[in-house]
Amino acid sequence: MSISVFNISEQIISVIGRDKAEPQALIQAIKNCYGSVILKMWYAAKLEGSSELPGSSLYTFNGLTPELDVALNQYAIMLPSSYVEIQNEMGLNYVGFAHSQDRPFVRFAPGMQGLFAGLKSSVMGGNKTFEVNGNKIYFPNMKKIEVADIMLKLSVGFSDDPDEELNISPNVANEIVAMVVQRFAPSPVAHPDTLIK
Repeated sequence: MSISVFNISEQIISVIGRDKAEPQALIQAIKNCYGSVILKMWYAAKLEGSSELPGSSLYTFNGLTPELDVALNQYAIMLPSSYVEIQNEMGLNYVGFAHSQDRPFVRFAPGMQGLFAGLKSSVMGGNKTFEVNGNKIYFPNMKKIEVADIMLKLSVGFSDDPDEELNISPNVANEIVAMVVQRFAPSPVAHPDTLIK
């Protein structure tokens, strides 16, 4: 049996009951907890000397065609999904042309392109650059003749399909179930009985 957001939500409902949460709230809580689990796994790996994200948490989005943002005179795409917030935009694992994955784009922090203007390093060795601003990715040095479909690899990116199969292990699914159950049906706090002596 495959693991999906729907499958995880059914496991949670079997524990807390259908009356404890609206389906949309449950789905969002599952996505949030999945992101928390991946972030925790990344921190654990970092303590052991690895800064890599698990490949099972990466989801690929293809066919994103940049459009000109006339106000900024830069090409941009909308982010198709949220992703895990890890330092240095590591949750946004790959940005590049879909037809040529051997030249990933170089990330700039928002507004940094202007600081490099006039320097030899401003051309970034001929590489394309990108910066994330809100729910868009901008490509400051992309020209009209270079516009082509973009590929993104996001850590814990989601489509709108709750039946989409997730590449997660059963232990990660169990951790997500436990976290969401705790949010919607927390264990009662034990208070000592002060009346009995």
